[in-house]
Amino acid sequence: MNSRQTAMVVIVLLGVLLWGQIGLAETVVDMDFKEAPLGDVFQVLGELAGYNVLIDPTVNGTISFYLKDLTVTDALDLLIQATGYDYRIVNNTLVVASQTRLAERFQSQDSAFVPLKNVSAEDASRLLGIVVPGVKTYIDPELNILVLFGAVAELDFAKGILEKYDSIRSGSVQLEPQSDTGLSSKRIYVEYGSGLEILGILQGAFPNRQFAWDPELRIISGVAPETEWQQIQIIVAAKDHPAFILKGLVSSGDRILVLVDYDGTTTLMKPGDMLLGWSVEKVVEKRVIFTKDDRSFTLEMGRQ
Repeated sequence: MNSRQTAMVVIVLLGVLLWGQIGLAETVVDMDFKEAPLGDVFQVLGELAGYNVLIDPTVNGTISFYLKDLTVTDALDLLIQATGYDYRIVNNTLVVASQTRLAERFQSQDSAFVPLKNVSAEDASRLLGIVVPGVKTYIDPELNILVLFGAVAELDFAKGILEKYDSIRSGSVQLEPQSDTGLSSKRIYVEYGSGLEILGILQGAFPNRQFAWDPELRIISGVAPETEWQQIQIIVAAKDHPAFILKGLVSSGDRILVLVDYDGTTTLMKPGDMLLGWSVEKVVEKRVIFTKDDRSFTLEMGRQ
């Protein structure tokens, strides 16, 4: 057998193996589990699909379900939506873990360069560390540029925050640190968020300032320089949103459905639908972005 014939045999064998794996994954089966360990269920489904299986130690709990006339792939998708766990196929191995653990290992990272005109890169980095802690920053003080590293959805949110912050300070703020003169007292109404949680964030971010929370009026009050109030208002706006909990994501072709829990009631939504005045703008990498006017927040499967 010459080298060309050998290459052709290898290509054919690879095609057969690949087709066999796809065929197994798309095999229609009936499944019936009752209070079975979740790790064992993923193990069975992975083996049915022809994969090696690696289960993260954080996967726990039991589950009961009956599924009829579904492919193994569909069953896996239903299972991760029901449990909050997720999976990746890596070199013919089914890896199952929490979304956070998978994101640490497999989530695509991106970067962005954000030139700032009216605020210092140091101040902007400090603000992002409070509002979007998952985004890492690098400061170029000479060019006053902030370099961002993180997941695509978080980068988009971070760039939106920086754009608002830079425009608020337009034409009125110097890049040098401001003194504590010119303190002013203000009150900010909190419509949806946890006032105590926001109060704790502000106290940690501005340890030399005094803030108070009035639960009856739902108002945070404090005394700070005007330049700090601009940051405070951005932080409050970023955290003042309804306590939605993402319960499920279902996609079929171009169609995406989102199952949202609020105060014990679940609502099935699609992009463009509204709940309490907040609309589902888009779904990116299992993250759901909600918007209202010029405000937004993001939910992720398995996280609150």
